[in-house]
Amino acid sequence: MRAFLSLLFALAPSVVAAQVIPCNDGPCLSPRREGTHFIAEIAGGGALYGRGGGIVVGGLFGAGGQLRRLPLPLYVVTEVAYNTTTDAGHGPTLPAFRDERTHRDLALGLRIYVPVFGPLRFFAEVLGGGSYVSASLDRADVAPIASAGWVRLALVGGGLQVRLFHHFSLGVRTRIVLTDDDLGGLRAMTGAERAVRVSLLGGMTWHF
Repeated sequence: MRAFLSLLFALAPSVVAAQVIPCNDGPCLSPRREGTHFIAEIAGGGALYGRGGGIVVGGLFGAGGQLRRLPLPLYVVTEVAYNTTTDAGHGPTLPAFRDERTHRDLALGLRIYVPVFGPLRFFAEVLGGGSYVSASLDRADVAPIASAGWVRLALVGGGLQVRLFHHFSLGVRTRIVLTDDDLGGLRAMTGAERAVRVSLLGGMTWHF
């Protein structure tokens, strides 16, 4: 019996420390939420280049969090995105044309978060990868032409997120993709230079 009481008193401090002690104005000790180490994000928006505009949709997954030697949360992220745009018009020396393109992007990189105020956070990212491009050109003086293939891409982005709940955020993101997608010289036939693919998206992010 004496041995049992000794064990009970030895365990008592750890049991008490793990409990929330009530006070007049609320608990003196509040349980600390566990940190999150994964993010899953879906987003959609519009292209800000090309005369006809276009849509952008995609998903992103990341793993990381607060590192010991880095004061800011850092994630390794991978993104899959779909982008379609249309460009149409004519120039002083070119006949009327219509250029339609789709980009299927696959990229891997890093995202870092910077707290701003309360639940508001800024994030920036750098990714690299490839894009499968499908392009078609209709021009008044030639037969329709189509081309498709993989090209390399570099992606930089950034935006703001509001952490509404511990496991959920809403945000806006600017996405800038640099790539040479002039497959078969179709873009040159429109008289346009290489396009910088800038888009604006809204998204939802889950943290777990």
